[in-house]
Amino acid sequence: MVKPISSKSARERFNISRLAIEFSWLTVGFWIAVTVAGLLAFSSLKYALFPDITFPVVVVNATAPIETALDTETKLTQPIEKGLQSLEGLEDIRSSTYPGQTAVSLSFVVGTNLDSSTRQVEKALKKLTLTQGANYKIIPLNLNESAAISYAIESSSGNLTDLTKLAKDQIVPAIAAAVTGVTGGLGSTVGGFLAQLDIIGGLPGLFALSAIVRLMALLPLIFVREPRSKSFSDLLEKILPWKPKSELVSTEKIAA
Repeated sequence: MVKPISSKSARERFNISRLAIEFSWLTVGFWIAVTVAGLLAFSSLKYALFPDITFPVVVVNATAPIETALDTETKLTQPIEKGLQSLEGLEDIRSSTYPGQTAVSLSFVVGTNLDSSTRQVEKALKKLTLTQGANYKIIPLNLNESAAISYAIESSSGNLTDLTKLAKDQIVPAIAAAVTGVTGGLGSTVGGFLAQLDIIGGLPGLFALSAIVRLMALLPLIFVREPRSKSFSDLLEKILPWKPKSELVSTEKIAA
């Protein structure tokens, strides 16, 4: 009796193992190509312990002779937000409004060039017609350049001017003279300074860390970078003529 010839199933025809053995030269060549491509890709791969990833944030700090926060929002904050909300690469826009003053924080997509984003904001603001007497300042922030240690000065009696003078005349010179390994220099605007002192005199209490970051453009900032200091507060007690514990608060405690 003759057995009928049965056709091979699809599984048998497309058996990868059988094909790999049957065409061994092709299999070996394929894996050699994959290995070479992997070595070339690895040799050109950019890697580092701390990759340089830009988190571009541009803050617009605007002022105008307006008495109430509500009027400031209507006449100053909202026109600025409306004029900037269509910027290319803009991911998020936040604002904080006070009587006669507003800070609009613009967060762009990670990796966006900070200088390019700043130029976009500057170009868009030039096209706006703001309320009479309004002035603004554009402050680019790279969150990778944040300070290692942050402290905030709070006073129930002193105003912003008094606290600024205290920070510049007493705290900063004392830190500069006593702390080794500090980078940067004294300044009155955001970026690359000696110690970060968020001066919030006149504001209702201490804010959460995220709020302080958004309001950085409103406050005179000084940056400190001393990662080897185990107890910065103890150091300040030794070098300052007054006790800092009651007036100096770490933003780490605020965040908690």
